[in-house]
Formats: sequence, structure tokens, C-alpha cells
Amino acid sequence: MSNRDVAFEYLDRFCDCDINAIESILDPDFTLDGPLFQFNSRAEYIAGLRADPPEPAEIQLVDVCEGENTVSVYYLYKKSAGTVTVAQLFRFQDGRIVGTLLVFDSAGLF
Repeated sequence: MSNRDVAFEYLDRFCDCDINAIESILDPDFTLDGPLFQFNSRAEYIAGLRADPPEPAEIQLVDVCEGENTVSVYYLYKKSAGTVTVAQLFRFQDGRIVGTLLVFDSAGLF
């Protein structure tokens, strides 16, 4: 699977609330930086998802940019509370997601 495929797999599984599938594509040293949360390991992130699972959502793709070890996805994240425009940078190592940076206006979620 290409890095782009893995990034889309992550987004699909996140929208489906499939935490086990998310865990399987993350590196143990996974980090997440975003406006609402910061996680410093896959275990910490997965524990956070299990404690407060995402609700089902849909994504409408806006654009995708790819680098050697990165994929940036710009999308509309649609859930029951409304729609938020998101930019998400995925960093890869050995075919797994090792980090992600989320950029969005968190005021749009409340």
C-alpha cells in the first residue's frame, strides 16, 4: 500500500470509529499534534480514542499533496455537530504512520 493509501485508510477507519484498524497502521512511536489534543505514543492515542471514541462521520476530499515521506490531506469533516475544514499532515516511516499534525478551527466543533 502507498503512503497515500494508508492515509486514506486511517481517515476511513477514523470515520467508521474502527479503533483496532487505526491501531494496526500506526507506528508505536506515533505522535499527534492538534488544536484539541496532543499524544506522544500510539498507546496513549489509542487509549484516548477508547476512552472517548469518535462519532461516525463523513469526509469530503478537497485536495491531497504528497512528499517522499508525507501526505497532506485537506478535507471537509462532516459530523452531526457540523462541518469543519481540516488540513492533516501524515508522516510515514516503513509504511506506517509515525505522526500527524491536525490543523482546524476547533470553535467549529462546538
